[in-house]
Amino acid sequence: MSNEPISSIVIVGGGTAGWSAAACLARFLAKRPISLTLVDSSSIGTVGVGEASVPNIHNFNAYLGLDELDFIESTQGTFKLGIQFDDWREAGSSFFHPFGRYGVGFEGLDFHQCLAKARELGAKGSLAEFSLPIALAHAEKFAQPVMDPKSPLTDYGYAFHFDASLYARRLRRYATERGVQHLDRRIVDVILAENGDIERLTLDDGTSLEADFFIDCSGFRAILIEGALKTGYESWKQWLPCDAAVALPCARAAGALSPYTVASARSAGWTWRIPLQHRVGNGYVYARDFLDSQSAMDLLIGQLPSPPGAQPNHQLFAAGMRKRFWNRNCIALGLAGGFIEPLESTSINLVHRALSLFMDFYPSKVVDPRRADAANRHFAREQQHIRDFIILHYKLSQRRDSEFWRYVNAMPIPDSLQHRIDTFKSCGALLQFDAESFKPESWLTMYNGFGVNQTDYDSRVNDIDVPRMLGALDVIRNSVLRAAGSALPHADFVARFCPAPRDIQ
Repeated sequence: MSNEPISSIVIVGGGTAGWSAAACLARFLAKRPISLTLVDSSSIGTVGVGEASVPNIHNFNAYLGLDELDFIESTQGTFKLGIQFDDWREAGSSFFHPFGRYGVGFEGLDFHQCLAKARELGAKGSLAEFSLPIALAHAEKFAQPVMDPKSPLTDYGYAFHFDASLYARRLRRYATERGVQHLDRRIVDVILAENGDIERLTLDDGTSLEADFFIDCSGFRAILIEGALKTGYESWKQWLPCDAAVALPCARAAGALSPYTVASARSAGWTWRIPLQHRVGNGYVYARDFLDSQSAMDLLIGQLPSPPGAQPNHQLFAAGMRKRFWNRNCIALGLAGGFIEPLESTSINLVHRALSLFMDFYPSKVVDPRRADAANRHFAREQQHIRDFIILHYKLSQRRDSEFWRYVNAMPIPDSLQHRIDTFKSCGALLQFDAESFKPESWLTMYNGFGVNQTDYDSRVNDIDVPRMLGALDVIRNSVLRAAGSALPHADFVARFCPAPRDIQ
């Protein structure tokens, strides 16, 4: 098989996915003689409602060399310690999903196993009391981790809220400064070679654009991976019935600036609230089988904290994944590759994860199908694990107050998810496999938040000295409170270290 290197790559579509690909490959291929071109049309809008992330975005930005505070400034961003889930377990309930661990393990055992033993012995205290991100979030404070192994601020995760269009603009500047060519053109045809690969694109000015490899970031249109290559799509509607969203920004109230997303369960889905520096992002993700678009928009407008700042942005989607994100000489990123509803802000994360796999298995001009197969298998597993994590939010809910919630409660779930739930109930084990986007503590948060309890714990906990363990719980709880108390209010931190320019658009 030929090992001739790729000499040209064309990226179809801009937005966060397209410009992430352009920026990443400009960095990855900086020392290789290669032509990188991104083609999109300014006459075609982007979805543009992605406003939050998971902690993996740190790795991507660090790979590019983007400074964290500069990133916040240039995207009107704020910090995200996690997600507050209101009304999910039942109406009036609330719990918090933090990006960080709970407590500290004892003698190599998971903290929650030790806490389960302590509770059996009569110790007081909820799991949330041992989480620094939760303590910071409840106080509306923020602090960056510090290099002090004795401080709870040493090790905890966080993510960001940001304006996705401004992030794409920042990535575009990064990419074009490093030689990526940008063509503002509409694609009118995709020409395949005799062997079935994509050979070239025909543009709306009559010119052709050839390349060795293509990256499809054309959104739900998926004009390369599906329109040309007929890859196929695996639907997950039977488990994730939400298939529509309406997004609507509003003005941010002066002063308050929460360092977390709020996701509130509604009669046919859920609403989000995401605080940025210049506005608040709001949306309703819902199932059209249970609610019409007008009712969804009316409910969303009715719960806005201030008047709408733009026209509603309606989007339809089908939860699922492309059967192969890498097909022949093409990979699909973002919405072109699939979509898992935005409940845990995984869309941009999956763009970055797919790019990481593409770099791991970067091909020659003639693609070795074994490389593509390895990448496809890994990425499929990663998406399926995320799928199961999202299904968990619906399946564990105790709400039965609408047809939607009765449906998700009664629906059968994937065997892979049922196995995780059953194992945790049995002994508190938090199963983890390869290609996981969510760490064990995230699964623990969901079990705890929805009231799913373990009936037993790791037997090795019985070997730990009980007085020492109980004393350590008090030390951890108090250190969390002290660390949170010493942090700045989130609004003050942003204003002091990373305020966005007033004229940024």
